[in-house]
Amino acid sequence: MKKFIPDLYLQSIEKYKVTKLTCPPTLMTFLAQSPLVNQYDLSSVSDITYGSAPLQEDTRKAVEKRFNAHTRQAYGATETMGASLVMPKNINKPGSCGTVLPTIMAKICDSETLELLGPNQPGELYVKGCVTMKGYLKNPEATSKSFDKHGFYRTGDLAYYDEDGYVFIVDRLKELIKYKGFQVSPSELESIIMSHSAVSDVGVVGIPDERAGELPMAYVVLKDGFNDISEETIVDYVSEHVNSTKWLYGGVKFVQELPKTSSGKTMRRELREMVKETMRSI
Repeated sequence: MKKFIPDLYLQSIEKYKVTKLTCPPTLMTFLAQSPLVNQYDLSSVSDITYGSAPLQEDTRKAVEKRFNAHTRQAYGATETMGASLVMPKNINKPGSCGTVLPTIMAKICDSETLELLGPNQPGELYVKGCVTMKGYLKNPEATSKSFDKHGFYRTGDLAYYDEDGYVFIVDRLKELIKYKGFQVSPSELESIIMSHSAVSDVGVVGIPDERAGELPMAYVVLKDGFNDISEETIVDYVSEHVNSTKWLYGGVKFVQELPKTSSGKTMRRELREMVKETMRSI
């Protein structure tokens, strides 16, 4: 499927007796909530892996119950030829993408000093293994910047691991919003906003501001039947869950849909273009 079509997706699972699914959070939300799911025999599905962005624990549990299937989070990248971290079966640590797979090595380093960090210290995630790419085709400069002197690939993701070795992804380093010297994670705010009963989808970006640097702003897709919800309702909801350095000072804008990749990831670059268009119209 070049594009996600709900009926075709569910028909394909039923027709081909698919046993394993790999889903972005938006698809997990669809599987948890859509009445279309009840119209198909999806009993063949026994294992569902999700990743690419935070997922509400309530949504994960709803999918697990609805499908009577095991769910787990994983982490990977194109440059690592698939998953590097996967949550083991029968273990659940909400928010964690699991432990390092066999043949893979990983480390967390300070993004500025490159110092090796210990448990519960956020830094950039580095990975190395037999399936890690050798480099970018005909682009030695990009290749050089992507690896350290020990051959570890710099993922560009802010992460940490706990005392048991389970890894938690915080956000993309380059996507962190810089508000008055504070680093604000779009994924953290998105996870909070997605927990609101009226919200179907959300994308958070920073909008330029002369005094603060950037202001967190949310593009929100509402569920059907919730058109009476105001922007202020979402702003206040976020303010109740985080400290004042993470409030939605850039506001909320309701949209019909968010720009997505073919795999269901929100295209933040397109969101930033939407911000530019909004600011031009002011």
